[in-house]
Amino acid sequence: MVQGSRPFPIPPKEPSLNSKPSLVAEQRAVSVAVLLARPSADSHVLLCQRLPSARYGLKWEFPGGKVEPGETPREAIIRELQEELGILEPVVHELHREQSEYADGGRFDVHYFLCTSWLNPPQNRVFHDLLWTSATEVSTFDILEGNRAFCAVLPELIATFFARLHTTHGQVT
Repeated sequence: MVQGSRPFPIPPKEPSLNSKPSLVAEQRAVSVAVLLARPSADSHVLLCQRLPSARYGLKWEFPGGKVEPGETPREAIIRELQEELGILEPVVHELHREQSEYADGGRFDVHYFLCTSWLNPPQNRVFHDLLWTSATEVSTFDILEGNRAFCAVLPELIATFFARLHTTHGQVT
């Protein structure tokens, strides 16, 4: 297992009757998508570069964002893909989940989804740049700190997803 990542699923923490308020920043649920250029284990994935003026400016990341109140992580990623990239009717599969902490106190419960198809080409609506690259090359980019452990295991996760899918269904949609 990669240091700093937790295996899926992560059970929710039960509040303790004796627990005291924490000075640590609240943890936010986030959904992100790994878009595949084609539905195969050796496909390229889409990276998005944050605007220079954004928090963690010019870092590379996967598209996605915060899960809004009353929204599931799946609903959030479908909404985020439309808002950020104009993608309609994405087919998403939950791939991985981990908790990430940043040096500035940011804490996130990240849900990673594999997006294997959609209706229209991605359009850059909110990023500095978009780039298709091999899943094996993602770790060579200046990736958001909280995504680095995931990027290290991404090729293996994608290969495992397709191996299981082909074993059970024979095809991908």
